[in-house]
Amino acid sequence: MNYQKNIEILKANHIYVCNSEPVWDNKPNSVELETYTDAGEDMIIDLEEPTKACLEEYINGFDIDEQVMIWWQGGAEAAHAKGLPFDNIREHYQDYELYLDKLRQVAECME
Repeated sequence: MNYQKNIEILKANHIYVCNSEPVWDNKPNSVELETYTDAGEDMIIDLEEPTKACLEEYINGFDIDEQVMIWWQGGAEAAHAKGLPFDNIREHYQDYELYLDKLRQVAECME
């Protein structure tokens, strides 16, 4: 794995390393990343290593239904009270789908 090359690829795609220390003590290459969806939701990603395989594991494990329901539990009024910029759930799904598509494109560039 080319650690520094992958970090540079992440940074070039507006995905930032949050700290200089490993996220997990027993994983010396572990990183906490921060990025945003197109609608501006702050997304934190913890990876064992900044590699294509680890990023793909995150992408494949991302449950859009679960994430959307966290925000929309209680209906549209509750969602808007939390500050969501969406008119409906469909828009929120689309934002997450675009987010995952972006991450897939980034992963393709990594080792």
